[in-house]
Amino acid sequence: MYAVMSRLTEQDGRACFYVSDVQGSGVLGDGVVSVSTQSNRGFYLVTPLDRCSWVRPMTSIGFQGGSSQVCGGASSVVGSNGYSCPISHVFTFASRKEGLAAYELAKTQREMQGRYPTPRKASPPTDNP
Repeated sequence: MYAVMSRLTEQDGRACFYVSDVQGSGVLGDGVVSVSTQSNRGFYLVTPLDRCSWVRPMTSIGFQGGSSQVCGGASSVVGSNGYSCPISHVFTFASRKEGLAAYELAKTQREMQGRYPTPRKASPPTDNP
């Protein structure tokens, strides 16, 4: 998801937000967590370092980062129900609408890549007598 999201947003995935600003969060799918902040300080999409099988929709999510900030780059963690997973990337958006639109587009593009992978180059013919 990172490569597609990075290409779409032209971000490096190292955005940060303050834990105290989190107003709400939820799991969108593929382990991607959406984060709404208070006072219109932005909307964020968080991707764990690995796909965490325990991250499911409707799970209560918590964040932990150094200096009370959560940032992309595996220095922060997302956790729930006693499990935690390092955060790989954090993408920032001006609004929830913009962030969810980018997520849906990235998801669609990734699915299309899976259905229509780049064809491998054909091996040159061999002349076997």
